[in-house]
Amino acid sequence: MSNGDLGWIQITNFLLTGLLVIAASVGMRRVLPPGRAAAWGSRLLGAHGVGLLAGGAFIADPYDGFPPGTPPGMPTSVSWHGALHLVAAMVVFLSLIAACLVFARLFVSLGRRGQAAYAAGTGACYLAAFVALFSSAGQGWILLAFSAAVVLGWAWISITAGSLRNGLPQDVRG
Repeated sequence: MSNGDLGWIQITNFLLTGLLVIAASVGMRRVLPPGRAAAWGSRLLGAHGVGLLAGGAFIADPYDGFPPGTPPGMPTSVSWHGALHLVAAMVVFLSLIAACLVFARLFVSLGRRGQAAYAAGTGACYLAAFVALFSSAGQGWILLAFSAAVVLGWAWISITAGSLRNGLPQDVRG
């Protein structure tokens, strides 16, 4: 969607969202108890934000009729910026999956079983959508499932950041 006359909207979306995710990762790092989750969970979420920035900076190649006038099907070659967009996508997807698992472990240790299940479930759904997308690109139902997983991922980041905005109880932060 970064291609075409209105591609600037998607590019701006990637850039602003990347900056907001990085800010959320910094805030989470400040309120999490010292340990692996604070170190790795926040870093992985920060990597997710950096990947979004790169996804906005390096535009995907036109393909499969988008933007209008592009021939149907996959392109015969990939440009350097298209290749970097794919690398950025890998960073975005894999870092969020890993962050979900790190936070799930943290929430189990804090006795927050609902948040732990939500984090683990989000990571699992994101992984399934990621595998489906890259194994059989172009099928409509896969794109719909992938879009749903992305919305779930954004919701998880928002809910997790919101639940941590006031920090953790003093006895937990020790």
